[in-house]
Amino acid sequence: MLAAGGLLILIAMGYAVSGMVTDGDEGTGSDDPTGAPDIDSPETADGAGVSGNSDLMRMLFGDDDDATGEDDTAPAPDAAAGTAGNDDTPGQLIEGTEGDDTLTGTDGDDTLDGYAGDDLLDGGTGDDLLRGREGMDSLLGGGGNDAITGGPGDDRIEGGTDTDMLVGNEGNDTILGGAGADEAYGEDGDDVIEGGTGTDFLVGGVGNDTLSGGADDDLLFGNDGDDSLTGEDGDDYLQGGFGADTLAGGAGNDRLDGTFAAGDSLFGPRDEDQGDILDGGAGDDTIVIGAGDLATGGDGADRFASGSFIQNAELAGHVTDFDPAQDVIEVMYDPDLTPDPVITVVDFPDGTGANILFNGNVILTVTGAQGLDPALIELRGVTLDPVAESA
Repeated sequence: MLAAGGLLILIAMGYAVSGMVTDGDEGTGSDDPTGAPDIDSPETADGAGVSGNSDLMRMLFGDDDDATGEDDTAPAPDAAAGTAGNDDTPGQLIEGTEGDDTLTGTDGDDTLDGYAGDDLLDGGTGDDLLRGREGMDSLLGGGGNDAITGGPGDDRIEGGTDTDMLVGNEGNDTILGGAGADEAYGEDGDDVIEGGTGTDFLVGGVGNDTLSGGADDDLLFGNDGDDSLTGEDGDDYLQGGFGADTLAGGAGNDRLDGTFAAGDSLFGPRDEDQGDILDGGAGDDTIVIGAGDLATGGDGADRFASGSFIQNAELAGHVTDFDPAQDVIEVMYDPDLTPDPVITVVDFPDGTGANILFNGNVILTVTGAQGLDPALIELRGVTLDPVAESA
């Protein structure tokens, strides 16, 4: 979400982190500080206020019920509820059963609630609310700006067209954003999340997740676990979170961040996660290198950033393909703690690269940096939090 002045504030799974400034105007309205939406069904979703009147069509046709409300002598239903077995119940408020249900929405703004069982929910057109709950559910948003949550179980969620909010919840979920600027949250489990077209915001959650942004400029955040993040096309921002993550920018001018810390730290100034693999791919990329990270810029004029938060050589990251003709090395430090920083370049004995030292401490090893003039290394002053002593 974007706060005033285009400052990105990301709060996911209890970790509050901020500090990536993005282009964009200040939004209006209020944001949900939990990062994931509350998309519980409205009060009428449990049948309260409709049970017992003629607007509720209750079909009892065995294992394959069909309640449409069309060509019927009763008034058009506000809700259709299945009771047992497999149901096919179009309507505005559509509830499943404890069995395996098929619920189909209308052209309007529908609420579909599958309850227990392995359900198939299809919202159709309109701005729909879908909730799978327990079971291995398939949830299809269709057209419109939809909000979908899977619930416990290995679910498949497809947003469809337009701007959707998608939440996997517990289980190993597959979440496909489709067209539009989507937000997707895997939460617990080893999830697969694909943004599709549009500017997407993807969060893996707890577990070893696989995220891919697709087309356009996307933001991907792995969170806990050993995650795999791929930006694909567009100018993407990738941040792995805790764990040994693999980040690949793909095409475009991407930013890959291998640092992360719990609490209110900024991305970049300290690092508590394990060693990551960072590959910028094609384009002019910025790669922030944390403790024990392995960084490859790929094609383009790339910027490799480390900092004084690396306090011993064992934690220093490594750059595999520095090109002094076009790439840049940046060192972040706190001017209040180190008012007179000294950068030193010490070549490898075999002449294939060099160690970059900040006030005598090795913070980065760089293949291709042999003979580099220390004056060409850029210093950037930031406010640093206390650093971790181990990766």
